[in-house]
This record gives sequence, C-alpha cells and structure tokens, in this order.
Amino acid sequence: MNTLRASYSIDPFVLRRFNETIPSRERSRVVQNLMEQALLARETVLEQLAEELESHPDFAAVRETSRAFEVLAADGLDGM
Repeated sequence: MNTLRASYSIDPFVLRRFNETIPSRERSRVVQNLMEQALLARETVLEQLAEELESHPDFAAVRETSRAFEVLAADGLDGM
C-alpha cells in the first residue's frame, strides 16, 4: 500500500499522551482508523440530509425547482 506523510497541528498534551499510550508501530494505523471513522460519520450525516431532502414533504418545492432547473440546463443538448 502506498502511504503519504502529513503534518497536522495537535495539542502538545494530547500528542504526548498519544505517543506515551500508543506504541510507535501502531500509531499510523490508529490515526488512519480514526480518520476513517470521522469520514464515515460525516458521510453518514450528509447521506441522511440528502435522503431527507429527497423524501421529506417540506422540501417538495425545492425538489420541483431542482427538476425544472435540470430540464432547462439540458435543453437543446440532446444532439450534442
């Protein structure tokens, strides 16, 4: 697997505790796992919001406007 090095600003107290607690051979894996968890959590929230926008009755007007815009945006482009 290809890897990249990255630089982040982390509170010194947190970094010290992390380095004291997590063995050096495990640190990259632990940080990657934490990043993956954070990404999954954010993606889950975005998916829930998108589902609500697509299905909740309060957003019917937004959906209709979006459909109308998509039709106008594609108008005349079928032959291209």
